[in-house]
This record gives sequence, structure tokens and C-alpha cells, in this order.
Amino acid sequence: MQSNDDRLNQLMEFVSSHFMFNVLSKLQAEILKENKKEALNVLSLYSKLTRIAYNICDKPSITLKQEGEFLELYLKLEKLRFSENHLKYIISGFDTVKFSLEPFTIQPFIEFAVLAGIGNAQLTIEISFDENSKEISIVSDIQNHEKIEKLLEKRKNAENILVNYKRSYEIKHEKNRYLQKIYL
Repeated sequence: MQSNDDRLNQLMEFVSSHFMFNVLSKLQAEILKENKKEALNVLSLYSKLTRIAYNICDKPSITLKQEGEFLELYLKLEKLRFSENHLKYIISGFDTVKFSLEPFTIQPFIEFAVLAGIGNAQLTIEISFDENSKEISIVSDIQNHEKIEKLLEKRKNAENILVNYKRSYEIKHEKNRYLQKIYL
């Protein structure tokens, strides 16, 4: 079981992450360009994501459906940051309330996939949940091999969280594809 301090630390890590500051920079850029529609879109998605983050941070677990909604908003914001055509994502199997997991469990692995894929003309991330094997799979294309070593340290923190939750995981690197699996 996760302590309140652990949950607070996870929320603080998410809120203080480069991602959140990059979203605010994107918002600032749209305001400076006087692109009101895009600025409002970024602000709306950011506020929804932040609200969800605060609502789930004190819960010991959330449903996969809630996690899917959180990841959908997160990836929409990432897509806006990098450009509409650069990032494509597919989320499947997260419409169930039968399974649950701890908040902020998957997001660091998704962030790793996004950051490791920077440099691709187009990055595709597939996130799926298989009810039979109780397995969450994150598959992504990787072109930026040099950056991976730097990112591995950040992912180590996410892996430590899984160990604390007594969750098993598996990571495979095949040519230009990266597969991360988390077992519920």
C-alpha cells in the first residue's frame, strides 16, 4: 500500500515535470502569436488534466477507465506541443472499470515513449490493455537512441514506483521499436 507521502511525491513530480512547464510555454507562445483559439484549447486541456491529477492524487487506486481519460488528455497536450502531424497515438482497452491501478503509474512510461521518439518524422504510440493477461502494453517507435540513455534514469524512477506497488513489468528494445509492459 502506498503512503500519502508517496502519493504526494508522485503528484509533485508530475506537476513539476518538464511536461507541465512545456505546456505553459506552448500556451505563452500561442498568446504571443495572438492565436486565441489555440491558446484557449491549450488552457482548457491543461486545466482538465490538472484537475484530474489533483482529483486522483489522494486515491489509493483508480480504474483503468480513469487512467485512460488521464492519458488521453496528456497525449492531446503532447500532440499540441510537437505538432498535429508528429504524434499519433492509439489507446485501447481502457474503457473498463473492472481493473484498477495506482494513480500516475503509466504516465512516466508514456512520457518516456514520447521523448524517446523525438526526431521521428512521425511518432506512433500504441497503448493497450489486455483483460485476459492483465497486461498494459506501450509500443513506440524510437529514432533518438542517444537520448535514450539520458531518459533511462527518469524511467528508473517510474520502475521504482512499480516495484513499490509490487507490479511486475517488462521492457524490450527491438530495432527501432520499444515495448514496455506493465502487469496488473
